[in-house]
Amino acid sequence: SGASFIGYIAYSIDKQPAAFYGVFPVLCIINNEKVLLAQSGNTMTHKEHQGNGLFVQLAKLTYELCENENIKGVFGFPNENSLPGFQRKLEWQFNGHLLKYSKRVKTLPIAYLAFKYSFINSIYKKLYQTKINKREWFNSSIIEHGKDSIERSLSFWNYKTYHPNFTFNVGDVKVWAKINSTLYIGDIEFKKEVDYQAIIKGIIKQAIKLGCPKIVFQISEDHWLNQYLSNEFKQEKSLPFGYLKISSNCPELKKMQFTLADFDTF
Repeated sequence: SGASFIGYIAYSIDKQPAAFYGVFPVLCIINNEKVLLAQSGNTMTHKEHQGNGLFVQLAKLTYELCENENIKGVFGFPNENSLPGFQRKLEWQFNGHLLKYSKRVKTLPIAYLAFKYSFINSIYKKLYQTKINKREWFNSSIIEHGKDSIERSLSFWNYKTYHPNFTFNVGDVKVWAKINSTLYIGDIEFKKEVDYQAIIKGIIKQAIKLGCPKIVFQISEDHWLNQYLSNEFKQEKSLPFGYLKISSNCPELKKMQFTLADFDTF
C-alpha cells in the first residue's frame, strides 16, 4: 500500500463529522518474511450518534479497503470502551495483554513541572537539549531476538518524528525514549552478552539526571526484557493485544510482540 493511513469518516445529514475509524499500514516481519499489516488507530463517535453501529460499519468498510490495498491483516490494542465491539461485532481474536512496568525515582521533578507549566518547559528543553535532541536508529529488539513484530525501517523512524522522542546510550546499548513528565521507554537495543540488569540501572540513573520522577515500559508478556524489569519495576496488566486476518493468505499473527515504540502514540 502506498497510503500512510486508511479509514472512513461518517457524516451526519447536516454534513457534520459523526464518526471515524482508521488504520495505519505497517510492514511487519512474520516468520522472517515481510508482511503488510495495519495497526488499528483511534476510533471516535460523536456522542449524538453513539449506539447507531457506526463504529462497526466504518471498521468493516476500512477492512474491505485494506484488502484492496493488499493489507493481509489488522492488529491493535483496544481500550476497555472499544474492546467489546472488536470482540463481538468484528470477530477479532485476542492473545493476552501487554504488561506495564513502572518505577518512581527520587529526583527533582523538573520534567513533571515542565509538562505542567509551559514557561518551565522552554527552560527545560534548553537545559537538556543536548540529551533529548539525539536520534540514532537501531533495529527492533524483538526482531533482533528472532520474534515477529513491526519492521523498524528508517522510514518508520522518520514517521515517528511527529512525536518528540530521542535516543540515549547506556554503555554500548541505545535506548529509545520520550518524556511527557514521565520517562517512557520505547525500546532498548538488543545485543548478545550484555548485562541488561546493569542497563536497567543505567536507565534509572538517566531518569534521575533528566528530572523524571517516573519511568514506564510497556511490552508484550513474552518479551525478553520481562525477566530484567520484574526485579526493579512494579508490574501490571495493560492493554489487550488483538488481531483480525483480512486476507485468506494472512500468516498467523498471535505470536507478534510489541514494545511502547510500536504504538502509534509513541
